[in-house]
Amino acid sequence: MKKIFIKHNGCLNLSYDFNITKSGLEKAGYEFVSNPSEADEIVFAGCGVRAAWVDDAIKQLNSFIEGKNNQRVVVTGCISKIETNRIESSLNTNEVHFKSFQDLVKDYTQFSFDLLEKDYSQNEQTDLEGDNPLRKKVTPLKEKTLMFLDQLDRKYGLKLVNEYRRSTSGFFFYNETEPTEMITVSRSCLYNCSFCTIPKGRGEYSSMPISTIIEKVSKAISKGIFRIILIGDEVGNYGRDLKDGSNFKTLVDEILSIDKRLKIAIRYIEPTPFYKNFDTIKKYCIEDRIYLLHIPLQTGSQELLKQMNRNHNLDRVIPLYKDLTENTVTTFYCNWMIGFPGETEEDFQMTIDLAKHLQIQLNTVIPFSARPDTIAYDRADKISTDKIQERCDRLEEVLLQSKLDKFKKMIANIPTDEQEKMLELIATAEQTNLKHLNG
Repeated sequence: MKKIFIKHNGCLNLSYDFNITKSGLEKAGYEFVSNPSEADEIVFAGCGVRAAWVDDAIKQLNSFIEGKNNQRVVVTGCISKIETNRIESSLNTNEVHFKSFQDLVKDYTQFSFDLLEKDYSQNEQTDLEGDNPLRKKVTPLKEKTLMFLDQLDRKYGLKLVNEYRRSTSGFFFYNETEPTEMITVSRSCLYNCSFCTIPKGRGEYSSMPISTIIEKVSKAISKGIFRIILIGDEVGNYGRDLKDGSNFKTLVDEILSIDKRLKIAIRYIEPTPFYKNFDTIKKYCIEDRIYLLHIPLQTGSQELLKQMNRNHNLDRVIPLYKDLTENTVTTFYCNWMIGFPGETEEDFQMTIDLAKHLQIQLNTVIPFSARPDTIAYDRADKISTDKIQERCDRLEEVLLQSKLDKFKKMIANIPTDEQEKMLELIATAEQTNLKHLNG
């Protein structure tokens, strides 16, 4: 049987599918090797959302095939559909093949991807980051900070560790404190944002049958798992492709009716289905049954949203966001896109103001990256890389200061030297992680 060297540099959604594919190859008897020079074949699953991740994929692949003539390479994941020509022309081999995860499983094994997914559990013991350092969310500095906060909690009876986990990237999804099961409930996206390649990279929007989801949840409960993460490129339109009447509301209702101990996280839901389903979402947030909502707003400028072809109404969504952040214990996670073509200083300031107003616990700042075959790719009013980075830095500084201000209130009564050390640790861990990810 062939020896395979298999790696990825993808997001959580890609990693989920990667693990299913890998399990199929393993069941079929393929041998995984840790040294690419020993492999008959290299399989690489790559992210195509940003040019930086494509660059990283090409760099990694060329390092894997160095010194080996005509090494066979299979590229899967989003980049297998988004930038095939560029990848093919950039790799130092003529043996490059592009396959979806589903086709890879079909062509290499006697299994089907869907059946593998139905039986495969992805819980807190599953590796969802891989060994690519650029995807590592919890750095040694964050771990050091957590240890110091734990000391302060025990010494002064505070709850700093809990707040740090709620407001720091990596401690949700990848490093949950309680037993957790991830379930992909939908793939791809029905929206057509002018900067995004997800519909192209992930294919047509598809929802997993609700019966399969319920079965996976029930299996998780049987193992003592009561926290479920529903993942998808856009979960809010769940069921739109099904003919059984299933939708987001029925999905959430049916899951949470199985056992009163269940709690769910949702990654991602777009703002429009968020406010369309607000009554359902608020009910479960108040009951502490939804412990996290990942809702990308992208910008505080309504005009830019229009140009992005997103079109959700900020005047409608902001009060609902604020209602839940102030009146529930649900953690919110938001993506901000900075440097979209034509973004003015006024547009950017609107994003700054909105971030300050909402006080969202978790935030990801994403520099605009022109992607092929998107409307924004051909815009003549692109913003320079330096300007985009400068604005990203400014927003990160605002978000960090907001985070530090929250912690200052929690430690007002402890000695000054310990206050200063704690705040310095938090700030350093955050800034170091950002340099690491943007490097």
